[in-house]
Amino acid sequence: MLILFFGMVSGCSTPESLSVKNKTGGQQVSEKNEPGLALYEGAWDESVQYATGARTSTEAEQLADKALQRNNMNKAAAFYARAIELDKKNASAGYKLANLHQQAGNSGQAEQIYRFVLKSTPRHIASLEGAGLILLKQNNIKEARRLLVKAVAVYHNQTAKERASQSYIPVGAYNGLGQLADIEGDYQKAQAYYQQGLEQEPESPELINNMAYSLYLSGDWRRAEGLLHEALSIRPRFTRAIYNLALVNIRARRYDRALELLERYMEPHEASNDVGYLAMMAGDEAKAAELFQNAIDSAPSYHEAAWRNMDKLKQLGWGTREPENQ
Repeated sequence: MLILFFGMVSGCSTPESLSVKNKTGGQQVSEKNEPGLALYEGAWDESVQYATGARTSTEAEQLADKALQRNNMNKAAAFYARAIELDKKNASAGYKLANLHQQAGNSGQAEQIYRFVLKSTPRHIASLEGAGLILLKQNNIKEARRLLVKAVAVYHNQTAKERASQSYIPVGAYNGLGQLADIEGDYQKAQAYYQQGLEQEPESPELINNMAYSLYLSGDWRRAEGLLHEALSIRPRFTRAIYNLALVNIRARRYDRALELLERYMEPHEASNDVGYLAMMAGDEAKAAELFQNAIDSAPSYHEAAWRNMDKLKQLGWGTREPENQ
């Protein structure tokens, strides 16, 4: 349940894939193995060929930035790769290329590039954070913690030169470390991390939601509820915050309120099933069974999904107790 309600700080929409098809519809494969351009996962199409015309790393990065502004992801990636080819210590271009892949869902490629950057620039805050958050999603807790802690430490202990060259604030690292602390049950530490992030981005619905869920886990349901309303005022259709608010209402046995909340965004039978599931996880098996039955009765086509949840109830012992205890 913990992972279900967490959200990473992102705020970026997913662009088109960085992969490119050739004229016959097949994937083009490069026979070249140049250090920088090899980091580009797409095909050696016209964008890549054009990028090789850039003569300096700075020029290539600037052209990449312009392509990105025009939403031309392939050309941007090609020029960022060219910038790295010309200067392997260009951490800025490397981070931007990794971030493009991460947004496109190529997390393995993104992690590879973040690590490439960190080999030459081990104190690059954005790349430390980026790699750490990918590893956190992969449940590689030990390595994720190491990178995220380092990102925060470098940020707080930057030299004057580093501070001038790195304006990046690791809000995502604060969020990730907060999640790790929550998973370990150290809610006070988690909330301290979320608060540090919120001091930088006070209107981040993801951070507000995660702070609220941490408060919920620590038993402070009232404050959690207030923060969830705040998150939803910023992003009304924020699914994780909606479900967390429903969970708070369920813990308070306000099932009608939870149903009303979810029915704004889904069909009544879906809301009954979901609230039933949350009630089951909260330990109210009788109410869960009632809600699952409502879902079954109101939408026969939903029969299979709701009955699967009924089976989970049986696995928890529901229906095997003496009648007076049911």
